[in-house]
Amino acid sequence: MAARRRGWPESKLLALASEVDRQINREALRRATLKAAAERTARDCYLLGKDHYQRGTEADTRIAREMFDLALAANPDYAAAYAWQAYAVQRAITHRWGKPDGQAARDLALRLARQAVQLAPDSPLCLGRLAFVLVLHQRWDEAVNVARAALQTGRPIYVATRADCADVLSAAGHAEEAVGVMREGLALEPHARPAFRAVLGRALLLAGKLEEALAELQWCAARLPDYAPCYFALVVALTEAGRMEEAGRAVRELLRLQPDPVARNHSGMCFFRQDAEFERFRSAVIAARAHALGPVMESSGPA
Repeated sequence: MAARRRGWPESKLLALASEVDRQINREALRRATLKAAAERTARDCYLLGKDHYQRGTEADTRIAREMFDLALAANPDYAAAYAWQAYAVQRAITHRWGKPDGQAARDLALRLARQAVQLAPDSPLCLGRLAFVLVLHQRWDEAVNVARAALQTGRPIYVATRADCADVLSAAGHAEEAVGVMREGLALEPHARPAFRAVLGRALLLAGKLEEALAELQWCAARLPDYAPCYFALVVALTEAGRMEEAGRAVRELLRLQPDPVARNHSGMCFFRQDAEFERFRSAVIAARAHALGPVMESSGPA
């Protein structure tokens, strides 16, 4: 409040809140890792779950789900733990990691996300997570409305939640809006994880801003060599720019991480409201793969 009275702009206040929150959580996580399992609180398990989830591997995702389950067993009203567990369950769909999978995973993720919002209806984190899970169910109008609600709660919105909302808006056909959401978030948190620059890159690509998209996606790929969603968009951007040698190298990395990235819409990394957008991405990946590896088998088309 004192900072607000001195005339600090809201952007600086949000950046300060983000940094304070990050430092507090870092110290709490350090202490949680030193505790015996039997001594961990719900918050300890929650922080450990987040840490493992953000490492981005299949093994860490499984550990994250275990940690979130423990957090919820200790505190069944822990809204943020439900939201993050929805993230982890989602990877059974987007990465094919863990069980249940398919429709059962979609249903579980939706139940978790709705429970989070029921417990914390004005939480940007919980609303943003629900919006993304609604995309998995192709409930597009509801997803967009919830994403916009997450951005209008009046509470601090960290870049991870902005990324959820931007992904929803981009996939639903509101790419320019998504670009604004991510640019604002990254301005407030300039040291955010590199993966969030890939979200901006995808939004720019879908908004038709090819050169700007390439700059963001190449920056991210240089720092996250095992992050498939970045390579997915990068392959498309390089192909559309006519840079086929680079696109061929990028598609090899993509196929190393995701052997069948464009099997069909609403599966894996492909979630587009308009089939034309899916076909745009699919065609670019197929062209890059053909350039790098030879003609593509007909069976690798959409299911």
